[in-house]
Amino acid sequence: MNLAGSHFQELLQWARLRRALAFVGPHRWTVAVILLLTLLAAAMNALAPLIMKYIFDQLGSQAALRSVLYGVGALVALSLLREATSAFSNWLSWRTRLKIHYRLLEATVSRLHRLPLGLQQGEGVGAIVTRLDRSIQGFIGAISEITFNVLPALFYLLIAIVFMLRLDWRMTLLVLAFAPLPAVIAALAAPNQTRREQNLLDRWARIYSRFNEVLAGIITVRSFAMEDTEKKRFLDSVQEANRVVVRGIGFDTSVSTAQNLVVLLARIAALGVGGILILRGEATVGTLVAFLGYVDGLFGPVQGLT
Repeated sequence: MNLAGSHFQELLQWARLRRALAFVGPHRWTVAVILLLTLLAAAMNALAPLIMKYIFDQLGSQAALRSVLYGVGALVALSLLREATSAFSNWLSWRTRLKIHYRLLEATVSRLHRLPLGLQQGEGVGAIVTRLDRSIQGFIGAISEITFNVLPALFYLLIAIVFMLRLDWRMTLLVLAFAPLPAVIAALAAPNQTRREQNLLDRWARIYSRFNEVLAGIITVRSFAMEDTEKKRFLDSVQEANRVVVRGIGFDTSVSTAQNLVVLLARIAALGVGGILILRGEATVGTLVAFLGYVDGLFGPVQGLT
C-alpha cells in the first residue's frame, strides 16, 4: 500500500511538472537562446582563472611586461564580453518571465472562474488573491532558477573540474572534498524552510481573507464600533507572521554562515597545500591563483543547485 501510494505521488508530481513546463513550451526557442548565452557566460567565467594563471606565471620571464599586458587585455576583453552577454541574457530572461507570468495568470484566472462557488466563498477573496500572487511569483522564480541558473551552474562545474584536474589533481581532490558539504547543509535545512514557507503562506492567506471580510462589511463593523478591535486583530496577526519571518531569517542566516565557513575552510586548505607544493617546486604561483579563483566560482553553483 505504501509503495502504491509512493508511486502515485511520483506520478502526480511528474504530471504537475509537465503541466508547469507546458507554460514554457511556446517560448522554447527564446529559452534556448537564453540558455546558450548563460552557458557562454559560464564558460567565460571558467576561463578567467586560467588567464590569471598565465599572468602570474609570466612575471618572472624576460618578456614579463608584454605578457602581463596581453593577459590584462585578455581579461578586460573577456570581462566586457561576459558582461554584455549577461546583460542581454538578463533582459531577455525577464522579458520571457513576464510572458510566462501572463500566460499563467490568464490560465489561473480562467480556472478560478470555473471553480464551484462554495469553494471560493469558503476560501475567501483575500486568501485566494494572496495564494494566487505568492504562488505564481514562486512558480515563475522556480522555473527561472532551474532554466537560467541551475543548468549553467552544472555546465560551469563540469568545465571548472576539468580545468582544475589539468592544473593539479591533488589540489582538485582537496577542494572537491569540501564541495558536497554546502549541499548537505542545505539539504538538512530544506525541510524546515519548506514547512516555514507553507506556514507563512497559510498565515498570510488567513490574514488577508479576514481583512477582506472586514472591508466588505465595514458598515457593520462601524455600526458596532469594532474598528479598533479589528485593527488590533489584524496587526496582531501580522506581528505573529513577522515573528515567524524573523525566526526564519535567523535560521537561514545560520545555514548561510555554515556554508560560508565551509568555503573559507576550502580556501584556506587550498592556500596551505598550494603553498607547500610551490615551495617543493611542484606547482606555480599562477596555479595557486587559478585554484583560488575556482574555489570562489565553484561553491556558488554548488550552493545554487541546492
